[in-house]
Amino acid sequence: MAKVEKWKNDYRNYDSRCPEVDDTKYLLENNSIMTSFLRAAGFHFSEENYFHNKTVPDSGIRNRPDHRFIKEKVIIEFDGLQHYQNIDVIKKDRKKDAVYGKMGYRIIRVPFFIQPSTETLNHYFHIEGELQLQYPHGFIIYDSTPPTYFCSLGLERFIDEFNKLPDTVKNDIVKSLDKLISLGEQKEYVIPKQCERMFNRYR
Repeated sequence: MAKVEKWKNDYRNYDSRCPEVDDTKYLLENNSIMTSFLRAAGFHFSEENYFHNKTVPDSGIRNRPDHRFIKEKVIIEFDGLQHYQNIDVIKKDRKKDAVYGKMGYRIIRVPFFIQPSTETLNHYFHIEGELQLQYPHGFIIYDSTPPTYFCSLGLERFIDEFNKLPDTVKNDIVKSLDKLISLGEQKEYVIPKQCERMFNRYR
């Protein structure tokens, strides 16, 4: 099954890209892990309120947000690896966030190393609900690209996000990186020096 098809079924740790499926109707009618996350956060899915992978009118931006809810005035982006590696992408993200923010939207960016769970539901959406964690947080695929491969701005974002996450999520992220090392990858190629002291608190 191709990765684009996989995204229709779950929100896994595919770090090479953002979700590519361009099928709002499918997401409206099916309860994938990704849409379950947003439904649990209280967002209303309807053809009038929900837009997936569609440009924002009057924004002047051709890029299309992953998820946009009109009534709630919220844009949710599930950011893949390129949002940490590619400076041009990071610059575009900052520009988009500024424009959408001026239009009254709240922008929520969920990184690829985070999975839907009770903790992240509360962290990103301030909802006291329950959502079963189906995949561990972190860099869970053997050939995942660890933060040593992030550009300077991407690493800066990662460190800022990591420090704000719940401790249980931090623990999972650190464990996933330690797992990569135990599988044979050299530590210097997995854990940035800027993160060593920060990560040691969660071992």
